[in-house]
Amino acid sequence: MRTVRDVDVSEVRYEFWCRRCSTEWAETVEVHRARDVVGEEFVTYAVRGLPCAAPEGRACPSCGGYRVRVLPGHDTAHEVASGDGS
Repeated sequence: MRTVRDVDVSEVRYEFWCRRCSTEWAETVEVHRARDVVGEEFVTYAVRGLPCAAPEGRACPSCGGYRVRVLPGHDTAHEVASGDGS
């Protein structure tokens, strides 16, 4: 288990398009960027507080396919909280 020193959380709205069934949808994802005590950076993602896959690894909610594309230029990030875990 990692001991986390610094955590920055931002909410990013992503728009997706399924290349299998052409479904389009948008989702706001919490992006948690952290640094452990050794200084190594890592990123985790959550939706409504629950851990989830990175936006690039999402399945389509309509057909379940993984031929999902994150639409470029459609993310809007803003910082919602930051602090340190000590």
